[in-house]
Amino acid sequence: TTLVASTKTALAGVGANVASAVNVDVSQGRVLLAGFVDSPEQKKAALAAARKVDGHKAVVDGLVVMPGTRSMGTTIDDQTIQTKVKTALLEAEGMEKGLGINTECKNGEVLLSGWVPSKKYHDTAGRAAAGVKGVKKVHNFLQVR
Repeated sequence: TTLVASTKTALAGVGANVASAVNVDVSQGRVLLAGFVDSPEQKKAALAAARKVDGHKAVVDGLVVMPGTRSMGTTIDDQTIQTKVKTALLEAEGMEKGLGINTECKNGEVLLSGWVPSKKYHDTAGRAAAGVKGVKKVHNFLQVR
């Protein structure tokens, strides 16, 4: 919890939009940064800020550069897709409820992040997300504990 809070504070120093756009998950001292950022510079700055935080064993890059704003219609479509992806993850064969998989959607691209117990869960989640109507691409940054 302390490592998550310290990393979020460091990200706030990069910019409020970066801090709010980036999920921070920690497992066994490994910090996973995941989310959509607007520029390569934001991505570089976020990773550098996280690496300066004391106490981590590694910082894992799960950031996707996707500049631009979305229309209200696209935002609503993305929310609908994200809901369908979450449902698909819960219904996927072999997946257990409450695995703690984070999902985000921007312009039809889905980002999966978090920690899963095995490569099987990583792969199953990726396939489940890719099978949802409207998903253009899946960025699978799920990490095996």
